[in-house]
Amino acid sequence: MTHASLKELLKFPLVSPIPLVPPKLHFIRRDAVVLDVYVPTIVEVFVVGAIVTWLVDRVLSRTGLYRFVWHPALFRASVLVSICGLLGLVVYG
Repeated sequence: MTHASLKELLKFPLVSPIPLVPPKLHFIRRDAVVLDVYVPTIVEVFVVGAIVTWLVDRVLSRTGLYRFVWHPALFRASVLVSICGLLGLVVYG
């Protein structure tokens, strides 16, 4: 590397003045109080996920789409994990 090319490299700043990734807004509610007991947010996420999973289960059973599922109990468990995971990403993400 010659002296001139080294000067060319050092001419530009190594750190960009404009951030490449916008800053995240960190609004995470840590605990809720239910009947004077602190409940972690993950429990609330699980309860909401269970309710949404129950609604999805009712829709799938009424439309008869469970006929195409190999193992309905395993499918229900995977839907619960997926919905709770998505809600967790929304809350903690």
